[in-house]
Formats: sequence, structure tokens, C-alpha cells
Amino acid sequence: MRNDEGSWVEERRSDYLLPGINGVETCLTLSQEYGALFWGRKLMEREKVRAILQTLNEEHIRYAIIGAVALGCYAAPRATQDIDVLVSREDIPRVQRLFRQYYLRGTAVVMVFDVEGTRMDVMPANLRMKRAALDNAADVLVYDVPAKVVSVRDLLVLKLLAIPERPELDKRRQDEADVTALLRHNANEITREDIRYIANSLRGLVFMSDDARKYQDLMRWLDETLGLLGMADRRYEKGENGPAVPP
Repeated sequence: MRNDEGSWVEERRSDYLLPGINGVETCLTLSQEYGALFWGRKLMEREKVRAILQTLNEEHIRYAIIGAVALGCYAAPRATQDIDVLVSREDIPRVQRLFRQYYLRGTAVVMVFDVEGTRMDVMPANLRMKRAALDNAADVLVYDVPAKVVSVRDLLVLKLLAIPERPELDKRRQDEADVTALLRHNANEITREDIRYIANSLRGLVFMSDDARKYQDLMRWLDETLGLLGMADRRYEKGENGPAVPP
């Protein structure tokens, strides 16, 4: 980005935060204010999100914020239409009871709730990588409410996992842009061990030849992106920790 004198300066994540608030709060504020400005309605309301998090805390639900709201913790925050929450399988029935009046629709993968205009997508931690994301979740304050958010490397796993499953090209491109932003803004913290963790998490889902192709395509894209970001030294080497895919 350019400064006032027109010279190029290094982009910092802090440049995108609204004054006095953190990345999650910036994301929620953008979603509320810009939604009303451009779409004539608030995409999410801060007070509704506060109430959701307070309810989850008071009921001792094991959860972690994921998706675009979590992205605000580690990269440039952006407006989003909903708050995505990963919940332990054991706590899913309680979440269904707590928010029964707001239930819209659901599948085995996601349940959608409309909490008085604020959409919440609840995903069960039904895979080992998702259970690991709950185990590794970090603490964050959201308008003075304690909350949990997935770590940057688990968010990378979840974002990468979503890319091949997106039928809409624009959403695939958004996930790719999010992964790129996470890598760029955390280049000094992400290690080869983190990339190995990501590769092994994704490889754990390879059971059939179609899965293997998806995994190979994802890792090829990730390696190329690391190279473009000047992080080639952290590329995953197939032979360093077992075969990339089953024979």
C-alpha cells in the first residue's frame, strides 16, 4: 500500500482495525454498519452476537468461532453475513434446545439459526481435525465477553478443506483469498511444522482416489501460494513425513 507521500510501505494488519477494537470486533462492526449502508439491513448486530456468546458461555458449551469472524483475529477483517461456530458433538443437542426458536434449517454438516436478524451457522466437530481445532482454540474478548476462536493454523485447515467443496466459484475464490491473507499476515509466525500439521490434517481425510486428487490439488495450490508469498522455505515436502496420499 502507499503512504501519503505516494511511496510503497509494508502492509500491516493493524492498518485495517477500527480504532480501539480488535479484529473480531472490527469484523462485526463492518458487518453491521456496511450491511445497513449497502444492503439496507445489518448483516449482523453486535448485541445479538454478544448475547449468543454469553449464552454459549453460561451453558458451558464447548465451542470456537471459525469462518470470516475468526479471520478478523489473524488477517484484515471484512464484513460477513453470519457468525460461524464450531461446537463439540456432545454439545450439539443442547445448542439445538437453546436456540430452538431461531432454527431455520440444517443438515449433518451445518445448522442455520436466525437470532433476531443475526445469522449463526453451527457446525459439529465431527472430524478429528475439527476436534483438534476446539482443543487448540485461543481466548479472545468480544465486546467484553470472553470467547474462543480457532488458532490460525486450524483456521487454515478449515478454509482449505472448504475450497474443493464450494460449488460457487466466487465462494471458492473468497476462501482462496482468505487463505492467502492468513499466510501473508502471519508469515513471521507460520513455521514448516505448521504447514506439516495442515498437510497431515487434510491427508487424514483421504480414503478414495477422488479424495486423493482433491488433496493433491490443494497441496499443490498451497505450495504455489507459499512460493508467491516468499515462504517457499516452508513448503510441504511429500517425503518428509510419509506419502502424500495412499498408494
